[in-house]
Amino acid sequence: METTLHNLKLTLILCVFFQSVLIAQVGINTITPQAGSMLDVTSSDKGILIPRVDITNLTNIAPITGGATESLLVYNTNTTTGKGFHYWNGSVWIPIESKDWKLSGNSGTNPVTDFIGTTDNIPLRFRTNNTERLEITNSGLLRAFNPGTATQPLLSWDVDSDTGIFRGVDDELNLTAGGIEFLALSEGGTDEFIVNNNELALNTRIATNNKTNAFFVDGTNDNVGLGTNNPDTSSQLELTDNNRGILINRVALSSTTSNSPVTAPATGLLVYNTANSSSGATEVLPGFYYWDGTRWIAMGGTGGKDWSLEGNAGTTIANNFLGTTDNNSLAFRTNDAERMQIDAAGTIGIGNTPYLDTALRVNNSSVPYGIISQTSSNGVAVYGSDTGTGLGVLGISSNNHGIYGTTAYTGGAFLIGGIIGWGTGNSRANGVLAVSDQQAGTDSNMGIRAVSGSTTSISSTQIMNVGVNTNATDLALYALSEGPITSLGIMEAARFQTNYTGSAIDSDARDPRAQLAGFTNASPVGGNTMYYGGYFYSGGSSFNNSYAYAGARYGNTNYKIIGNGTVSTTVEGVDGNKKIMFAPEAPEVLFEDYGIGTLSQGSTFIKIDPNFSNNIIVDEKHPLKVFIQLEGDCNGVYVTQKTSEGFLVKELQNGNSNVSFSWHIVANRKDETGRTPSENSEYANLRFPDAPNAIFGSDSKATIIDEGKDKLFNEGKPMK
Repeated sequence: METTLHNLKLTLILCVFFQSVLIAQVGINTITPQAGSMLDVTSSDKGILIPRVDITNLTNIAPITGGATESLLVYNTNTTTGKGFHYWNGSVWIPIESKDWKLSGNSGTNPVTDFIGTTDNIPLRFRTNNTERLEITNSGLLRAFNPGTATQPLLSWDVDSDTGIFRGVDDELNLTAGGIEFLALSEGGTDEFIVNNNELALNTRIATNNKTNAFFVDGTNDNVGLGTNNPDTSSQLELTDNNRGILINRVALSSTTSNSPVTAPATGLLVYNTANSSSGATEVLPGFYYWDGTRWIAMGGTGGKDWSLEGNAGTTIANNFLGTTDNNSLAFRTNDAERMQIDAAGTIGIGNTPYLDTALRVNNSSVPYGIISQTSSNGVAVYGSDTGTGLGVLGISSNNHGIYGTTAYTGGAFLIGGIIGWGTGNSRANGVLAVSDQQAGTDSNMGIRAVSGSTTSISSTQIMNVGVNTNATDLALYALSEGPITSLGIMEAARFQTNYTGSAIDSDARDPRAQLAGFTNASPVGGNTMYYGGYFYSGGSSFNNSYAYAGARYGNTNYKIIGNGTVSTTVEGVDGNKKIMFAPEAPEVLFEDYGIGTLSQGSTFIKIDPNFSNNIIVDEKHPLKVFIQLEGDCNGVYVTQKTSEGFLVKELQNGNSNVSFSWHIVANRKDETGRTPSENSEYANLRFPDAPNAIFGSDSKATIIDEGKDKLFNEGKPMK
């Protein structure tokens, strides 16, 4: 059986072989192999399994044995040399890759593993029309085979093909836009950064963070602007910043004849010298200099030794001056006539020769004013100062005012005057000192005569010497003591005192005195303080005199008048003379009122005036005092139910009379409550409180006004 089966297999193989030989084509799973194929394997659900081998070296035919036939196909299973189909090209195994780049593009690529290029040390070149266009070297450099032009740059955009980068000549990189070359980086032996290499009418602009036209070259007018894109056509360079300047090179020159530290300076070269060097004709000072071809020339007003007709700048008071260096006077002229002279001693004469003992003499009899000094600032038009024992300002007139000051000020400040005197010392200083030292003759003499609101001075017809004579349409005198009271303790706004006898500077308790708007903590008894609108002291007696405080606050109580005299008034007497009446006084602060009432069936309730009621206190400590005067017959009455609002009058023995009566009530004044505790005023509990004493006056002091005025007014003229 085995022999039969073996024979059958052999017969089938021979049949197939002979058939293949006869028709030169082989078909597997088909009896009609394709005419163009040597082997046609047909299957709808099977493939061909190529021999699988492990190739460890792609340059060696191993593991194939028996011959290295070119085009031999295998499937490599080695992951190191690359799994997949390989064929032998006669010397190496060539992989049949599935990751080729399609003409229509690829999808699903990985930029980490998929790329166009080589995996060996060979450059990559790109061609069009079989002409090399671009190369990526094995070092990663990108090289082009066409330099491009300004109109067809090497690198450009499809929508803007004449804008990009090209190479004009060797060692040069060019930038073009719109077919026009704008920039060139040229080595070419000169190493230049070139703008507008073709010298066209192109503008050049450099912008910064704050300036659109920080640097601008006008290609049409061939000039430059800094800060402007429209430099003036008359200038080669225009700078427009209005808060900065040009900083010229600063050098240290050694002399006008040495070019150092500049090497071979060009004629017209400008520098700013920082040194003070050399002397005489070759001296250089800080300032601007230019080179004239042989020496440095100082520019007028910037360090040169000439005085410019338009003025100089950069001078130093120690070294630069207008004047003489010998013992000769300096004269100033107009119309060839001397107008001012400074003599060798430094005294000055304007309009005439100087006085030897006068710093400045102004004398020109042909004009009405000697000096007019004006200023529109907040300073001083005329300032006089003497640091010795002389006067700051002296004014003398034979027939008019010695000093006349006016002001037309109409602003908001009050401290503006025609004349102001200011005492700045801390002892015996006077702001204004006014003296009238002669006894009045046919009319009064005034130390100060003050008028406000008119030009008419009103004074007494009595001939006398007056310290201050003042009249005004509204307020003749205003006085304020700044204090404050909390710091000084004893003060007043004004004091008026009349000398009783003897010397005016002697202390005398008999001098009548009035003090206004004051405060004292020295006169009261019991440690209280006294604020007062007025204090009036009669004087006239050393031991028994009258004093009174008016509009006062003593301790914590307000007073209209408080003093040691009586409160009185005057009335007409039947003899035609005035008579005095006196007011009753009490040890407490009391209010009283009067009225009439009528019993009705033996009783009535009297309502107190609400204004009176609002200002009294009625309680156990401060009972209401009621006095009844009957004006008819009854059993008598008594008072009960007393409050600050009223009281009940009731007939004795439950009588039912209907009689009239008059009443008199006395009550303690209640305390006043101010906005703060310090404004309260105590009245209710006062009974014989301590009283303030009189304010004792201080000594007066006399200071003789310097009689050196005779020297100032009467001695000889200034020395000529």
